[in-house]
Amino acid sequence: MDVIVAPARTSNRQGSAMNRNSSDAVLSPEPERGHAGAAEYLLELLTVDEIAAALRVSPSWVYERVRKRGRDKIPHLKIGKYLRFRLKEVRIWVDQGTSR
Repeated sequence: MDVIVAPARTSNRQGSAMNRNSSDAVLSPEPERGHAGAAEYLLELLTVDEIAAALRVSPSWVYERVRKRGRDKIPHLKIGKYLRFRLKEVRIWVDQGTSR
């Protein structure tokens, strides 16, 4: 599954150059040479809706699996109040569940 990140919106208001450049650096499809690894890492993190679409289940099913314990718990990260998923880890989790 390919994840597409929309380019940063431009507004009519003039913000500081630092604010515009820092958001563009994180979301730009072609990151600076020094930040290539960081940008790829951020792009591989999926939201609840994206992982639900990839697994062809409802978002409520994903939330239910986040609350489970043991092997039934879907691998996830919590960034503040936000849940994020690595597709590679979720694929491994699915493969392990089907082999039981």
